[in-house]
This record gives sequence, C-alpha cells and structure tokens, in this order.
Amino acid sequence: MRLMLVVTAVLTMVCASKAAVQAFPEGRSWLGTRTELHADGRRLTVKDAKGGTLGSFIAEPGGMSLRGLVVSNAGDQLVIDAKALFKEGATKLVFRACDLDVNALGGRNATILGEVEAPRGSEFDFLFEGHGQGHYYRTKELKGMARRRTYRMMADVETGLRDLHLRVDVRRQGDGGSVKLGAFTIGTFEEQPIQLAMKYVKGELVFRCPFDGDAVATVGAGRREPLAVENVEFVPGRLGQAAKFSAKAKSLLKYAIRDNMDPVRGTVMMWVKRDWDFSLAKQPWRSLFAYPQPGGHWTNRHGCGALWLWWLGNALRADQSDPDDLYTTREVPCDDRWLHVAFTWDEEGVRVYANGRGGRSKGDGYSPMQHALSQSELIEVDRSGFTEFFVGGREGREIFDGLIDDLRIYSAPLAPEEIKAIWAEGADPAESAPAKPDYAKLFKEWKGSAYSLAPLDRAGIPGGMTLVEEMKLDKLPPEGRFRSVGSYSFKELGGVRYLEADGKSGSRFAIRFTVDVKRPIHCFEIDYPDDANRTADIIIQPAHGGDYIMQCGVLAGDEYPNTGRILTHRCLYWSNVPEVALVMMTARDGSPAAVSAVRHYVVEADGLPAAKINEPAANKDGWRRTFALYFEDPAIGYDFGLPDDLNATPEGYGKLIDRVIASMKYTGQNLFAYPGAWYQGLMNDDYMPRRHPPDFLSAWYEKFDRIGLGVVPTVNPNNMPVKPGLVTRQAMSDGSLHPTPIAIHDTGKPNWGKWHDTPPNFNFGHPEVRKHIESIVDALLAQGREHPSFKGVCMHMTRHGLLWFGDEESGYNDYCIEEFVERLGSWNVEKLKGLNKVDRRDPLRGKAYAASLRADPVLWEKWLKWRCDRVTEFYAGIAAKLRTVRPDLKLWLNSFVPANYNHPNFLRPDFMHRANMACGLDGPALTKAAPNLILCQTMVPADYRHNWRGAYKLPGAYEHQRVLDELPGFYDLLDGADYPWVNQHDRYWESAIGRGAKGAKNTLSCEWMDECSWRVSTLNPAGRHALKHFVEPLRYHDVLGMSKGGFLIGTYGMEDVLVPFIQAFRALPAVVMKDVDKLGDCEVGAMRARGVVVRECEFDGRTYFYIVNTVYEPRTVTIAFPAGTVDLVTGRSLAADRCGRPVEFVLKPYEFRSFSSPATLHGR
Repeated sequence: MRLMLVVTAVLTMVCASKAAVQAFPEGRSWLGTRTELHADGRRLTVKDAKGGTLGSFIAEPGGMSLRGLVVSNAGDQLVIDAKALFKEGATKLVFRACDLDVNALGGRNATILGEVEAPRGSEFDFLFEGHGQGHYYRTKELKGMARRRTYRMMADVETGLRDLHLRVDVRRQGDGGSVKLGAFTIGTFEEQPIQLAMKYVKGELVFRCPFDGDAVATVGAGRREPLAVENVEFVPGRLGQAAKFSAKAKSLLKYAIRDNMDPVRGTVMMWVKRDWDFSLAKQPWRSLFAYPQPGGHWTNRHGCGALWLWWLGNALRADQSDPDDLYTTREVPCDDRWLHVAFTWDEEGVRVYANGRGGRSKGDGYSPMQHALSQSELIEVDRSGFTEFFVGGREGREIFDGLIDDLRIYSAPLAPEEIKAIWAEGADPAESAPAKPDYAKLFKEWKGSAYSLAPLDRAGIPGGMTLVEEMKLDKLPPEGRFRSVGSYSFKELGGVRYLEADGKSGSRFAIRFTVDVKRPIHCFEIDYPDDANRTADIIIQPAHGGDYIMQCGVLAGDEYPNTGRILTHRCLYWSNVPEVALVMMTARDGSPAAVSAVRHYVVEADGLPAAKINEPAANKDGWRRTFALYFEDPAIGYDFGLPDDLNATPEGYGKLIDRVIASMKYTGQNLFAYPGAWYQGLMNDDYMPRRHPPDFLSAWYEKFDRIGLGVVPTVNPNNMPVKPGLVTRQAMSDGSLHPTPIAIHDTGKPNWGKWHDTPPNFNFGHPEVRKHIESIVDALLAQGREHPSFKGVCMHMTRHGLLWFGDEESGYNDYCIEEFVERLGSWNVEKLKGLNKVDRRDPLRGKAYAASLRADPVLWEKWLKWRCDRVTEFYAGIAAKLRTVRPDLKLWLNSFVPANYNHPNFLRPDFMHRANMACGLDGPALTKAAPNLILCQTMVPADYRHNWRGAYKLPGAYEHQRVLDELPGFYDLLDGADYPWVNQHDRYWESAIGRGAKGAKNTLSCEWMDECSWRVSTLNPAGRHALKHFVEPLRYHDVLGMSKGGFLIGTYGMEDVLVPFIQAFRALPAVVMKDVDKLGDCEVGAMRARGVVVRECEFDGRTYFYIVNTVYEPRTVTIAFPAGTVDLVTGRSLAADRCGRPVEFVLKPYEFRSFSSPATLHGR
C-alpha cells in the first residue's frame, strides 16, 4: 500500500535555539519606505523611514535603466510595478534584500517564509545568495496566484561563506497588476520548521459499496446506509451488480462523511460505464463523486474545499476547490466500455487515473532524493463543515448517465502501482494489456519511403532545386521582414558586404520568409563570412510559434581556423507552416553571428537522393561498418515538420519514419539508435516522456526490416522504482539508506537531489539495480528479437546513470565495502585495518570508507579494480544473453564520461582512462569477457565553446579542453576492442532567450513574429572543419562505428563534406585494420608524422586499405598503389599509369579515401 504524506507545517516561530528568527523588514511592515534611483539609473535603493537601506533593485540584462520601474508602499506591502521595465527588454528584476547571519545559518538548513501577492502568470524566485570559495546560491521558483499568501523555501546553507543575503527575483510580471511583497522571516529549520520531511502512513480501505442489489456499504466505520437514495436502479455490472444513474430519472445518492473518509487526504475509485451521446459538441457536466457546492453556485467554489470528480465534456476532471483552483484533467476514450477511474487528493494536490494510468508524471529531473527534498506549496483548505458526499451527481444536479460499480474510498492517496493493480483485478485480460497497433498489418503495402530517391553522381547535395528567393544582406531587408535585438553593422569580406550582429551574447536578428507548405522539403542556403571567431546560433522557426525542426549553427575561428572566405551553410527544412523566420544569433560574447546572403529553394522532387554506398559483405558477426543517427533524448517527433498529435498515432508515426529514412539514406547512415528506456525507465504505456504511439519501436522494426537499415534501442535510466517512504530527508542523513539501492557518496550521503553531471542516485553494486537493468534488456529483447533490423542494445552510460558506478565519488554503501573486503580475503590484513575500524553506527560512514580507501594508493587501485570486475561480470552476462537470442546481436557500451575539467587529474594524459576505470569500465577485461561487445567513447566537441571560461578552476584546463579529443589518451577505452566506436554528442545550446513580452527590446516577438522561446541548437564546425571530430580518432585507432546526435539531427549543414566521408568509411569491411609502414615502395612513417595514417586488412580475398589526413592542412603524399587498385567510393579502378609506381596524391584537409586491391600491399 502506498504510504501517504502527512503535513507537519508549523508556522509559529520558535526562538529557543541559538539564533533568533530574523524578520524582514523590521517590524514586518513596509510603511514609510521610500526609494532612491542612483545617478546612472541602473540601481534603485529602498530605504526605511529612518534612512536605512532595506535593499536594492537591478535589472537583467546588466546595465539596464530602471527609470521605468515603479516601487511604492501600501501599508505592510512593497508594491513593484515592472511592466514598463519588462516591455523595455528586462528578463529579470533582482531585489537584493537584507543581509543574513551567516554564522547562525552556515552549515544548517535554513528556511524562508515570505508573503507575496502576485498576479496569475507571474513568476518569481526566493534565493539564499552569498560568497565563499565561489558564488553560492539556492533558488526556489514560485508562481503568483492572484491572492496574498505565504510561500516557503528551505535550503542547505554552505559552511565557510563570507556573506549571505536574502534575494527575490521577479522573472515575469504576469497578467496585469503588480507584485507585492509582504513580511519575510528567515531562520533555521529548527527555529522555523516548514513542511518538508516526508512522513508517510498507509492508505487503508475505509469505505466500500459494491452496489450488489442495494446502496448499503459493506465496509465503513461510519454510517453504511445512504443518507438518501432516489431513483437508482441496480443492474448487472462489472463485478456483480452496479448502480444505474440517470439525469432523466433524477437519480440521487448521498452518504455521510464522518468515519467513512478523511476529508484531508484519500483515494476514491470506482468502475463506470457511460450512457450518453458522445457526438454532442456540448456535453453537460456529470459528477461521479462530489461534496455539496457551498451556496449552490459555481462561483463559491474557490477556497471552499469541496472535493469533486466529474466529467467536463469527454475528459475526467478532479478538483479539491482550493483557493488557487489547482485541478487536473485526463482525456479518456469516447465510448461506452467499462472504465476504472480513481481520484486522489492531499495537501500537495490532486491526481486522476483512468484504467490504472495517470497521476503525476515524473519529470525528467525527478529522483527519490529530489522528491524528498522538494518543497510543496501546501494546499490549505478547511473541510470541517462538510458532512456528506454524493455519488453519481451532486444535490440532484450534474447527474451521471450510466453505471457505477465497486465504489471504494481509502484513507490516503494510493501509489500509481496500487491503483493499477486494483484496476487489473477487475479488468478483462485484454484490457490489462492495452491493445498494441498491428504495425505489420498497417505497413503491409508499404514499398519504401516516398521521400527517399535514387542516388545522384554527387552525394551530399539535395539534387534539383528551384530558387524561390535570394536575399543579399548588403542592406537591411524590407520593413516587415526584419527585426533585431541588439545592434548590428555592415562589414565586408573580399568585396562581399555582410550583416553582422554585435558581439554580445544574445544579439540577434530575424528575417521573414514565405514557404509553400504543399512542398515538403525546402532548402535554405546561408552564406556567412569565415573571417573571425564566430559562434552563431541559427534557427528556422514558424513566424508564429516555436519548434525544433531546424535549430543549428556554426563555429568558426579559434579551434577552427578561418579560411578568410564566404562559406555556405545549407539547411534542409521540412515545411509545416507558410510563414517562417530565419534567426541568426550571437551565442557567445565576442563571437558575432553574420550573414551575407540567404537563398530559399524548393527541393524539386519532394525527396532526397540516397547516398550510394558500395558496401562489402558483412563480417563473421553479420555486421558492416556503421554510421548511426543517435538520439540521447526521445525527441525524434520534433524534427520533421509533422504535428505532435499526428506523431502519437501509428499512421502518423509511419509518415515520420519515412522522413527519417530519407534523411538517413541521404546522409549515408545505416543505423538508428534511439531511447527504448530513458531517465525514469522503460518507455511504454506507463512512462512516455515524449509523445509516441504505443509500442513505437516495433514501427521502426517493421519498416527497417524491409530496407536493410538497423535499429538499436538505447538504455539511459537515472532512476528505478523504490518503495514509497524509503527516501526521506531524515533517511538521507541518518545512514539508514546504506542497505538499499540508493547510492551513498563519499560525502556519507546520497545525491542531494541533483541531476546531470553529478554522481548516480543508485548503486550499481546492489542486486536490485542490476536486476532492474536486466529487466529492461529482457523487455527490449522480447520486442525486437524476431526483427532482422534489431541489432542489439546500447547502454548510454552517463555519470548520473545507474548503469555503472558512475563516478569515484559514489558507491560507498556497506554492502559494497563488505563484498570488496570479502573478495580480497587474506590479501593484506594490515591495509584493511582502516576500513575495518570504520564505525558502522556512524550515519556518515560512507565518507570514512572513501577516506580510508583513498589514503592507500594500492588499496584504492584494488577498489577500482573490484568495481570494474563487477561491471564486467554483469555485462558479460548481458552480452551472452543477447548472443543466445541471436548470434549477430551486440551489446553496445557507450561511455559518456564527461570531461570533468575541474577534476585535479584533468591534465594527466591518462585522465580518460582513469575516469572510465572509476566508473567501472575496464576495456580489455570487457573485450575478453564478451566477444559481441561494442566499446564506444563519446566526445562532446562543442564543450570548449559552450562552457564559460570562468567555469574552469584548474590552471590550463580551459586550454586543455580545446585539444582534449585530439589527444591519444582520450580513446584509451578502445584499445584492443573488437568493435571500437566513437560517438559525438551534440551539446544542446539550451536557452530560454526567446521568452519576452511581444514588442519588448529583448525579444524578436512583434506583430509578424512570435519568437521561439526555447532553443536546443546544435552548433557545428564551419566548412571542412565539420570532419575534424570524425577523423581525429582515426589518428590513433581504427573504428568500425561512428554516430552523432543528441536532441536534433546533428548532421544538418555538413552533408556536402560528411557524406563523401561516410561513403568511403562504409565501403570498408567491418574488420579492425592495422597500421602499415609501407605502401608499395613508399615509407608511411614520414606520412604519419605529418598526420597521414594508412591502415589495411585482408578480407574476402582482397586487401582493403584507407588513407586519411587527420589534420586541417592539405597533405601531398607519394604513394605506389598496387596494380588493380579500386577506389571504393566510385567503384572504378585507378588508371594503370597510377599503379605500381610512386605517384603524388593530394589529400584535402581531413580527407578520407578508401581502396581495395586484389593483391597484398608490397613491402609489408
């Protein structure tokens, strides 16, 4: 049974502890305050009646004038009117309030109680802010509710801070009106406790009426007989008999509340069968369960506390009539089948379920620890005046037409799993497992993607295109087609004039274009000057609204030396609206975006030519060289111009797949890697973080089976289910989580509610964690095993994920230490004394374990080796399971170890090797244990540009990041791998910069445009530099697989140089090739010194070899090609006069050429 949260909100102040609660303003009133605007207009100070400073306002972006800000007092409130300021372009109004007692609060949990009255739609934050070793701040985001209320916040205040103060930020003014601040109190949790600790009680069945012949309850501590029952029939139902209600008959059923339910919290559930005309556009309200309506009128509902489960049209709606009207709805099928509905409520909100599904979905950043630390704004209502509840209507009104069976009431909200189990008890077997689409039948007549066309002689270009418009940016576009944020100027390169945004991050301009939506594929060619350091974010968005179809960009200069020429960035665009805007934005200070011309084309054939690939036969495992389209995020539905609603249907999803196929074949990709399990687990009917149709992976398998492309579902979970009530704020500090799957870190505590790029929430060393991983693999195997396109499973192994130990900072639970010591046996009793002396009663003993291990370098190495052994043993078993199902299936381990640039060992040559070992990856051991293993190292090239230089604390780390993936040690994991792989993760240039009021100076939104509020752009190197990160690994290793992606299609804009590379790469056999010293009579060693690498292998009776230039400068090399050498891309033999004797061979920057010959290479 789910354990339920009991509120322990205490609002009275207790002053018995060391420091008193601090009130702000003093006297809890703003009466008599006045304001002073500084001479520069950028700061507004608030002073009390005596002239003392209470706080000061500034606006962001920095340097904005506050002359449009109006601050006044109204008795005990400070009234803030920032409407004009936000219209002028402010993104945030910051109020730095009172200084706090850092000595009293440091190292303790501190709380804020603050009274705020703010309009609906307003957004504001409470913050603790200060300085110690760095900038310390803790934030809680809040929303206005159009009434005065007390908001609460709690945070752990760091020790060692020099200063600390209260801060309030206004991020959005809301729907008219002003934000009004009342009194604040700040103290420690002991002095000023607020509801945080998650204390739970069991939800027990307290009332049940089966309606088997009458309306008398069979369970109930109070009165079981109804207070009133009128015109209710009893007919065959779902579980015996059911109660029949009818508006025509004026049915009425009413029970007593006392001892039959807890008005504060609970669960109501029942089976229902509707009997009405679903085709009616306007449906009457129909209540299933309801408290009386005070005064008998809807307008009296807010704040009265009346519980209410009802039909609003064809959706279920659940209310508890709180002052803020926080309700929830759930769409359900419009039919007359039996439906199980449930409604839960408590001080945190309401949830509604239909056929076991619903409730609160777990957000991407959810974890049990984050939930335990979360601070809910409690719903405060008084239901003591209610004495009765209605079923099937309310007070003779809103009468439900249909049948109700098995009414149950529980004393607390049940967990989603419990509600689902109760539904399954009464469901037909067919209903227990929701019907899955028959994709084989749906796609029976499918002959291939209509968008994928025959290859052209030249790959990487869209083929025939009709020019719609060319716009030269040697002057401003016409009025009504251009808008900018920030300044701009005109400059010139080689006689070509161009428009440049200023060098301040966020400066941008938009140009309006018209698109023919009857033509699916358009092309925008963007000419830009490659003459300076540029970090340009480029998006093409609907003129009104936002999407992610085309969010890309270019990186030029610095690590990508400029050519001094005008280059072209080609963007393929899948149309969906007739008006679009091209937006060019400076994404980093000092790196301005610029454009000299834009050409808009329609792709004539409404499709894309496939890249011609001359593939050899598969290797002994049934694999070829692979280039994959890789998604970290299950976001494919955002990228191809189809409506989200359509993508959620089997038919619409089939159209989406057709577009993806065309894109993949155009680029030369032959594998699709996509989440099958994501942050909260297996993606299915119970967890679907982005919209997909049911059983969506089967749709890919069905189509890819027929065209020879492959699918690998990726597994990327951060969390797994735990028992309700296991993780509480107290348990996170008292040591009681040691026996559980929750990972204990070297702090002695678990992850403190944080997310990406922090150590894991769960300990891979616990058997339940490994069992959970295996259950995901089993589900994916069962789904894909019969499909030839299913190629295996990929483990996307991030620092925060539960697929390994994740970080040297994690894994210090008792059971890991005990197993480690047991594995060592009698190795060295003396060295184990420190571990054995750790007090097992110490709540923070994990910290002592870690310190003891690190104190002895030999013991530390054995600890890391033990962790690697555990990971190796487990994944060897998973790999064997895949081989047993099908010998060609592979287990792909993708190491997503981030380059932790503030790690003290970051500059060491073996840093990446050590980082992988700390997580649990031992490449040679894994290769030896699992022959069907893919070992993959992920790189994130854009991090050098993406991360602010000030984030690097280690001297030299910023410069080292620039060349990190050019160094041999970065690829140590691939040493000796049977199927080595390199993945490029597209760093998401995420930004909410598009938010802002229409017409404000900080937004492009205007009469003809609503700016896309959120960006996730993929910025790629300019020109041939786009090949750099594909070629660099080949300097040190042959690799058989490559992939790129993240949230979007990461190869947009580089196809003209990338596709020829993929053609040459995939034309080679999937065999690890060896370095050669000679090619004919030519020495290769000198070439290697200049960045040119030659490798070869024998396969299928021929010698295959490639020559690659791994540097940006062109290289002229002299080579004697064997007679009969064939260029694998063109399929043509080299001319006789170019074989058998040394000839000069020019390689462009980063060029990759592949060949085969009938004879072995001379001189080996």
